[in-house]
Amino acid sequence: MSETMRNNWNVQVAGMALIAIVGTAVFWVAEGFAVAWPFALVMLAFIAVVHFGRRRSNVLEVMSGTGDERVRTLYMRALAFVGGVLIWVMLVWWLVTLLMGDPNETLSILCALAGVLFVLAVILLARRN
Repeated sequence: MSETMRNNWNVQVAGMALIAIVGTAVFWVAEGFAVAWPFALVMLAFIAVVHFGRRRSNVLEVMSGTGDERVRTLYMRALAFVGGVLIWVMLVWWLVTLLMGDPNETLSILCALAGVLFVLAVILLARRN
């Protein structure tokens, strides 16, 4: 995806709407309409808050990830922080299941995948810069 496409508000709103539609459909099929409509309502509210609030709030502007270099840098740093925390949480959780004598296979795969993806990302990003 080109830099122009990633930094376009319309593309971002379309992506969020697609996630909301697919998520609502999955909830509808798996759990029924009674569970799907509240999910759809929350997603639509979130999309509206981020889209219309980004010009009024620095936090929402950074959450959107669209804007000048400062906003995009803060967005990337936030994503890196969240990714790092999630990797540590998965790793500790997996180690606890291992110590309990019942290693979680899903966590094993996710931790291995996170490690491989991290190495690949470092290799790719190091070559670009």
